[in-house]
Amino acid sequence: MKLGSEDGYNLSKLAIDSLDDRFIASYQKGYKEGRSRRKAEVLADGYQSAFINMSYLEKEEYDNPELMSWYNEGFHSNEVASKIKETAFDDGYTNDDYKIPEEFKINKESVALYNSLFEEGQDIRDQEKQKKAMVATGIVLPAGGLAVGGFLLRKRRKKKLI
Repeated sequence: MKLGSEDGYNLSKLAIDSLDDRFIASYQKGYKEGRSRRKAEVLADGYQSAFINMSYLEKEEYDNPELMSWYNEGFHSNEVASKIKETAFDDGYTNDDYKIPEEFKINKESVALYNSLFEEGQDIRDQEKQKKAMVATGIVLPAGGLAVGGFLLRKRRKKKLI
């Protein structure tokens, strides 16, 4: 059973041809358990990766197509990370006050993802405010200068006429 568990975990081919008939059932049971344990680990790794990476990235260590498939499945099964990615930026863009919903406080990676996207939204909003202020300043100052200049010029002309 131990050999089957190791082979299942490593996703090796079933080696039942070289086994005695008495051990085949035990080997197969161990193989299934090892394979299930490996699948659970890879799914959990993919799920966790969704909190760390904004988009799906294949891991080099998963060179087996089945491992890549499980990792991809784990990544895309993380609905909480998807919701965070959809809402955190908008929350930061529209709100001054920081407030993270309880549903997003799963682990430190989920909080870090929310924080980074929230701050990015606030940064973009602040940059847009600065641009608007600069544009307004660029229009008001020259217009104000022209108005003051025109007023002074008119005043000077009136003095010359008197």
